[in-house]
Amino acid sequence: MSPPPLVLEHRCRVSVLEWETLWRLEGDTLQQISGGLPPFPIRLDAIEGIRLLYAPTRFQTGRYACRLELRGGHSLGLQNEHFEGFATFADRSATYRPLVLALIQRRAALGPGCRYLGGTSMVNWILQTAVLFGSGLLLAAVFLAFGPSSNAMILVKLVIIAALLPVAIRWVAKNRPRVFDPGHIPDGLLPPDKTPKPIDP
Repeated sequence: MSPPPLVLEHRCRVSVLEWETLWRLEGDTLQQISGGLPPFPIRLDAIEGIRLLYAPTRFQTGRYACRLELRGGHSLGLQNEHFEGFATFADRSATYRPLVLALIQRRAALGPGCRYLGGTSMVNWILQTAVLFGSGLLLAAVFLAFGPSSNAMILVKLVIIAALLPVAIRWVAKNRPRVFDPGHIPDGLLPPDKTPKPIDP
């Protein structure tokens, strides 16, 4: 397997309130370039924590995020989806995934001093799991209690809840809190690899 390119770039815009940001990984430095401002360099040895998580929203069911904890208590984050307009996001996993993988590999090569975390915090995970379980029970209870006799508004709300349940279930499954080995990233914490596989002769 060939080594990753020395320089990797990923561009994303989180929302209408933010500028597009260029994340440029060059050697042992990650640069954040946004809104015409001078580059903000982040030395990889200043990163004390890397957290990967599945972070869907109502309009972004395929959103993944990487959060960096820096020395001094600062934090930064990047994601695979790019804001294009109201409820419209472009999937930029093709540049997000290799940059995050190389970032983790290069930080690990610099030695200890960094935690590699998967999913959300334990408190948040328990709360969200409880909300999911409660929503499922509520959906079942309302359907059993009213069934076809439910009015249109109740039916619409039931349909919305039912449509979002699969995403919520994936969130709970993928975001189970854990510490991972930087050489073996658990499945579900990065967008799927869509790079075409070579065909054996």
